[in-house]
Formats: sequence, structure tokens, C-alpha cells
Amino acid sequence: MNKKKIIGICVVIFVIVFVAICIAIVQFSKKDLEEAKKGLEETQRKYGWVEKENIDVLVAKFNTQVMDNDSSSLNPASTDYLTESNNEYWLEQDARLRTDFNITTGIKSAEIEKFKRKSVMKTYYQKAGIPTARWCVTADVTEAQAFAKTVGWPVIAKPDNGVGANGTHKFKNKTELNKFFQQEGPSAANYILEEFVDGEIVTFDGVADANAEPIYAASHVTPDSIMEIAHGKKPMWYYVAPEISPELRKMGEAALKAFGAKSRFFHLEFFRLKTVKPSLGNAGDILGLEVNMRPAGGYTVDMLNYAGGLDLYQIWADMVAFGAAHHPLARYHRYCCCAGRHDELRYRMPHEELLKKYRSCLNAA
Repeated sequence: MNKKKIIGICVVIFVIVFVAICIAIVQFSKKDLEEAKKGLEETQRKYGWVEKENIDVLVAKFNTQVMDNDSSSLNPASTDYLTESNNEYWLEQDARLRTDFNITTGIKSAEIEKFKRKSVMKTYYQKAGIPTARWCVTADVTEAQAFAKTVGWPVIAKPDNGVGANGTHKFKNKTELNKFFQQEGPSAANYILEEFVDGEIVTFDGVADANAEPIYAASHVTPDSIMEIAHGKKPMWYYVAPEISPELRKMGEAALKAFGAKSRFFHLEFFRLKTVKPSLGNAGDILGLEVNMRPAGGYTVDMLNYAGGLDLYQIWADMVAFGAAHHPLARYHRYCCCAGRHDELRYRMPHEELLKKYRSCLNAA
């Protein structure tokens, strides 16, 4: 067989294979398109259709239907709207919008402090019958010293209106406390002083319905101090627990009612004592810490989804549209752990080597 015939046969085979691959791709594409179409039709059937309109038309409709030219009146149409960012930094703006436009499906500006200020959160925890560590808010160093003398060292200072461990301080003695008050001056009143708690953080996370009852709830545990993690003194790791203890569930549900956490994500934080302390309780006892009325931060929602085999964002969307879950809740009850690294530290095992060694154990990296 001469060279030209061999080349011709190869070309024919290549063309046949190429055409076959193209046909297969088209078939798969058609299948994917049909599945996407079915999914879109199902979504449209469940959630309805929103016409595309410009912002001026939407604002005009909103003013007519909700405000009815009288911002002081309660227009029934206002219950048809939901203003929610699920963002800690926008909670106050969300409340302002509800106040300005008289939207009644969430809290307004007059109530927002219970979701933002730690000192106010403590009073709502106590309203729910949940104990908390002792605390005070003052700009007077003498009062602060008296508080420290009562609760004992160390004492913790946090921004009263703050997120996470940002701006948190731990004072081991009177000298450190005095230095802080000298530096802050009158601004010290923006901090809350708290009795030190030797405990791990346990949470009550999920989505609540219009009656402040959990549609779905789960819990994650942070064994080490978040303050020390944030300051680089401890490794960052935490895990989703497969079950919620009866005591924690009871406290979480009571807190939702006390805070009036309706139709929203919730992330409630508690201390579980590691050691006995007469002023607080026995090892294993649970105390209220603070609340965040939005999804838990970091990778936590993804971890909750994996641990439970569900989609929390879909459950939230169901709550908004129907007031209840229309998709499966937890199919599994399993652990999911997150471990992180500090950028400023050098580790014995490089990141790539770590991934290669433990790839079979990792769901995401």
C-alpha cells in the first residue's frame, strides 16, 4: 500500500471520529439543555416570574403600592415585600429601609440594637432564661477596676457594636486595663467588659420561619478561643456536629423567640464551659454569648450543607416564597471539619504537599 493511500485512509478515519465526537457533543448538549429547561420551568412554576423593569418603574410601583402617599399608615401591601441582605454590615441599612418604606416583614430601626450591640444581646438572652457571663459598659476606669475586682482576672474587652474578634482585648491585670482606658479615653464606653469564660463556642445555626421557629437548625463547635485564633496564637479549626444536644436546642429556640428572629437566617453563639467556675456553672454548662442574625461566616454554610446533605440557601428561598421548606432537610447527620492556616506563619508541610497527602479526605481546599 503506497503512502498516499495510507494518508487518505487516516484522513477518512480522522473525519469519521471527528464527526462522531461532534454528534456526541451535540447529543450531550441537547440533554443538558433539556435538563436546564426542565429546571427553569420548575423554578418558574414554584417561584413565579418577575418582569424586567427599570429602577424608576420599580420605585414608582413600590411607592404607590407600599407607601400609598402616606408613610405613617400601615399599608397591607407592605407585608408582600422582604428587605434582607444577609450581611452583618448592612443590618442597620436593612432596618432603615423597612422603617422608611413601612415594610413589616422584618425589624425596623427602633429594634436593631438587639441584633447589633452585645450589651443589649445579653439582656435578651437573660429574657429567654439563658445565663451569661457578667459584663459592664463604662468609660470610667474606676468602675472598670471595680468590675474586674468582682469578676477576677483576666477581663475581656470587645467593641459593643462589632463583628467577630475584631478589636478584642484580654487584660491580665490592673496595669493593662488602665493603659487601655488611657488610650481610649471617652471611646472606652464603646466597649463592653466581660468576665473571662474558659469554654468552647457552640452555635445554633439555621433558618427561622415567620413565627421565629427553626425550619432547620444545626450546630458547629469551635474548641479554641476565637480571640486567640484571630491574634495568631492558636490554629484555626472548627467542626459541624452531627447532632444538637437537647439543652442547646432548647436554649436556641428560646433565644429565637426572645429576639423575635422571624423569617431569617440565624447564627446564635453560646459558651460551653470547659471547667467549673462558681459564678458561671459546672463544666458542660451552656451560657449565652452573642447573636448574629445572618448566615454564619466563612465556609460554615457550605459545611452545614455538606454535613446535612442539603442546601440552606434553597431552604431560605423556600421560607421567603412559601414560609416553609419545599426541599429536603437533613439527609445525613455527619461531621464536617474546617482547618485553616495563618498567612504569616511557615508550616512544616507545604500547602500543595498537604493537599496531595490528604486529597481523599478533603471535600474542598
